[in-house]
Amino acid sequence: MITATLANKTTAFFFFFLVTGSLLAQPANAQSKAGFSLSAEPAYQEVEVVANELSVETVITFTNSSDSPQHLEFFAFDFKQTDHFGSLALLEGVADDYPHTLASFISFNKDSVVIPPKSSEELLVRVENRASLTPGGHYAAVVARGVTDTIDEKQKIIPALSALLLVRKTGGERPHLSLTKVDWNTRSATFTLPKKVTLTFQNDGNVHVIPRGSISVTDVFGTTVAQGTINETSSYVLPGTIRELSTVLKKSRPVLPLTLISVSVEGYTTIGNIPFTAEQSFLYIDFWFLIVLDMIITAVVLHKKIKKLFLKLKTYAP
Repeated sequence: MITATLANKTTAFFFFFLVTGSLLAQPANAQSKAGFSLSAEPAYQEVEVVANELSVETVITFTNSSDSPQHLEFFAFDFKQTDHFGSLALLEGVADDYPHTLASFISFNKDSVVIPPKSSEELLVRVENRASLTPGGHYAAVVARGVTDTIDEKQKIIPALSALLLVRKTGGERPHLSLTKVDWNTRSATFTLPKKVTLTFQNDGNVHVIPRGSISVTDVFGTTVAQGTINETSSYVLPGTIRELSTVLKKSRPVLPLTLISVSVEGYTTIGNIPFTAEQSFLYIDFWFLIVLDMIITAVVLHKKIKKLFLKLKTYAP
């Protein structure tokens, strides 16, 4: 079994790229103009390591859908979140100071493979449960890089793709999640109902969590007029990070043109079942209702003034 390394000095190979998104369960793909086409399944997966296990194995399937054989070599890199939107960066070099390092605990059953056209190959990935693998979350990307067997004076773009591993070692997890900010209407009165609510979460624990829940908009009678599901894409909040997740609200029934509106957030985490809540109320006034009301008031005022004017003219008439 060959251990994956974070650097390969025998090749002119340097990795530092961003993986933007919410860790969706979709195949990771790599393509080039030359017809290179690969996919990795699953694109991400959770792996649980029980405290008394020596190691845990999992499989990643690489598929070559092109018409020519593809030579791949495999590496493991730690990754971390780089912003509030879930972008991920692979870490170059040995990341021993990173509390959630995983790459040095990973080994493969092969360091390279040639995949025939229209074929697939399985890569066996082993996570070694050494004493230095602390309880909680650990994160790495298994990177497959295309190998070129020819030397060209012109620089070539070498395709690569990755599959993400999210490891959770039991026996000392500290799940934690707090809802630090809710971005919706902050005024006491508004002419529009909220259409999107952005929630900001902070994970101060040592393991990744997935927030789930719902947002409901109710009127003064407690009737739900709009609602939305929190984190429909099952995005993770990694330990030691802040993550913004937006929820689109769908209107479910008509709203009174003038009413008190309440927006309520209720949810929990999939690990630890940690609850989070928030609520805000404001006055809702329909814009067109306000226009019609203004027109009615203006018409009444004008009617009274005109009537008063006619009475004066009638008084002074000969």
